[in-house]
Amino acid sequence: MRLNILASLMGFLGLSACTSELAGSAASQSFFTGVNQMKVSETALITAFQEEDSKLRYLSAGTYSCGDPRSDTIRELVSIRDPNAHIEERLKRDKAWVASVSVIVDYQKYLQEISDKNKATVETIDKLKEASSKASEFIPALSPLTSLVAPMAAVLGNASKAASWQEVRVVAYSMHGPLVKATDYIEKALPGVSSNERLAYNLWDACAREKLIFIRDAPLGRVKGFNHPILFSEASGIELERAYDEYLQRRKALRQSR
Repeated sequence: MRLNILASLMGFLGLSACTSELAGSAASQSFFTGVNQMKVSETALITAFQEEDSKLRYLSAGTYSCGDPRSDTIRELVSIRDPNAHIEERLKRDKAWVASVSVIVDYQKYLQEISDKNKATVETIDKLKEASSKASEFIPALSPLTSLVAPMAAVLGNASKAASWQEVRVVAYSMHGPLVKATDYIEKALPGVSSNERLAYNLWDACAREKLIFIRDAPLGRVKGFNHPILFSEASGIELERAYDEYLQRRKALRQSR
């Protein structure tokens, strides 16, 4: 997933410097689609982990759970009530990420409105100026982007707006350099952002395996440190095979969604 996001991000950078407004808009949209898919995948993985942990707690009558119950990571994962809201809130805490993404969102809109000819407005430029100004607070190299917005507003303020489109394009393309800074920050921050998805997957996988081992070994007294009564009978080979097959199918589906 992270490689797909980086590819679309680099595609956006390349196209934002050329003469294809629609292509640049499509590339940036691909980036946002990739980020959204990553969030959807992590949401599904957190939910899947919680389901496996809940099943293990049920099978053990609340006496056994996934992972180390003393782990802050495990406790946090178990306590999440709304995975999607949790992920969004975590991303919002990275103000430089939010500011950089905002610049790309508004620039994408500007590219689209240039291609539509009749939709670009001074309001659009004002929003871009505000976004770039916020980003420059966290990423000093973005400061030049703010100064480039004023000429755009002047161009769009002309009475003969239709005659100024080429000038608007020139100003827009001159923003490529500062945009590189915004996307560079996102590229550097992305491994940390996507690492949460990888962690959620690894924890779900470990939890699912732990549940299968518990079902297999608990009736035989082979679960280390577990000395509570067992409320289910020893599983047959066919039942264990079926349970393991279900795990493999779920694992395949979750990996494909990443």
